[in-house]
Amino acid sequence: SLLHQDFCLPPIYHSMSFLIPASTLAYIHHDLSPAGIASYRLLPEDAGLRRAPLDAVRGGDAQENAAIIVDIFKGRPGPYRDLVLLNAGAAIMAGGRADTLREGAALAAEAIDSGRAMRKLADLKEFTRSLD
Repeated sequence: SLLHQDFCLPPIYHSMSFLIPASTLAYIHHDLSPAGIASYRLLPEDAGLRRAPLDAVRGGDAQENAAIIVDIFKGRPGPYRDLVLLNAGAAIMAGGRADTLREGAALAAEAIDSGRAMRKLADLKEFTRSLD
């Protein structure tokens, strides 16, 4: 079996918003290694973020969601930004660029606050327009 091999697999995450009352999102983190499987919850507070009701981040149609993304990338604080930082922080941690969810969320915040995220969004828009 994989557990008896001499290697480690990347961590596995899945969201469990229904497990944590009054929160936007939590993750269950699974580490699979020769020693076995270790599982634990990652909460917004682990990233230095606040919880918010799920209704606070529902979004809307494509135009509304696009406006929300632009607002986040312009630095607007609030539950949408916190949710993006939580998701990005978990992805950065899973990719090995951060040791903790807090470090991953801080790297994500720096990418937004420095304007890098907005520039990447502009690059993506330009690329998709070039496909037409």
